[in-house]
Amino acid sequence: MEYKRLADIFSNLESKLILNQKSLFSSYRNASTSNIWDFISQMLSRQTLLERQNIKATTKAFNDALICLNKTIDKSYNNGVDSISKQLGIKIDVRKNDRAELLRENAKQTLNRICNIVVSSSVSIFTSIVSSLSAYKYAPDIYSAIDLAQAQSLEKGVIGSVNSNGASINLTTFADIIEGEYEHSAILTGEGYAQDETKNYLIVISEHFGCCDKCRKWENQVLINDTFAEGEPDGKHELLSTAIADGLFHPNCRHRFRVALNNETDPKDKQDWTKEQNRKQYQASQKQRYIERNIKAYKRRELGSMSESEQLKAHQKVLEWQARQRDLIKETNSQNGLRL
Repeated sequence: MEYKRLADIFSNLESKLILNQKSLFSSYRNASTSNIWDFISQMLSRQTLLERQNIKATTKAFNDALICLNKTIDKSYNNGVDSISKQLGIKIDVRKNDRAELLRENAKQTLNRICNIVVSSSVSIFTSIVSSLSAYKYAPDIYSAIDLAQAQSLEKGVIGSVNSNGASINLTTFADIIEGEYEHSAILTGEGYAQDETKNYLIVISEHFGCCDKCRKWENQVLINDTFAEGEPDGKHELLSTAIADGLFHPNCRHRFRVALNNETDPKDKQDWTKEQNRKQYQASQKQRYIERNIKAYKRRELGSMSESEQLKAHQKVLEWQARQRDLIKETNSQNGLRL
């Protein structure tokens, strides 16, 4: 099967790992809480089996993800070159440069790190769940005890990364982030290559409604591309590297740039959006992401729960959060100038 999105690959992997764990628990369905320590011992003895299953699933996902991400990088790089070609009205032959090759190599290393974290964290989470079962020995049955023990880990899902503060990031959430980052970087890299070919290094940063304050200050500014191309200071314009250090092009950033044409050297006025409108649009998009994370969390609980009652509870939560999502979209779109 050929995947078009990295998030789809890792979403399927997450479901597979949850079902691997569920299958292992189900193989001892006749166990009871009265002999909880025997059940714990049996589960811990199967940890190696679970690890082998998870390594197999993760390895396949890595291979699919690498193909998918390389295609995304190549397509986006070519789109970047084509974008500058159209802006300048000239044909630019597409060739890969060192930055493009480095992007592909970085993508491979990133996917390797993700897969290593996925395998190690999935096994450690299983061990933690099993080890905590003794705290639920008074549950009516073993399935109820398991559901109590694993509720929080199912909501969080499979770990895909750990940030600098030690906080874990969900696998599918992280896949969305890095896919967007590599697609964005590849476009900018292709545009930078085209600028090197034409020796045209002045750029104008795009403008987007509902962007964050980090980026808003740089919108429509004329900069020198010294990051994705070989532009050098001219004493009149800020460098793109300065804007990036200040927060532009952060993860999930939608901003791009275009070539400054016809001696365009001064920033244009920003579109007539009030600060309050921009703030409301940004907050609405953040609420939407929060709701989407909760929908995914309860879908994982529905998939991984052992007892039918917990599956039904989780399914009801999915419906509730989906209703909130519809209400948010309706409410936001009814306000003047706002759109989700």
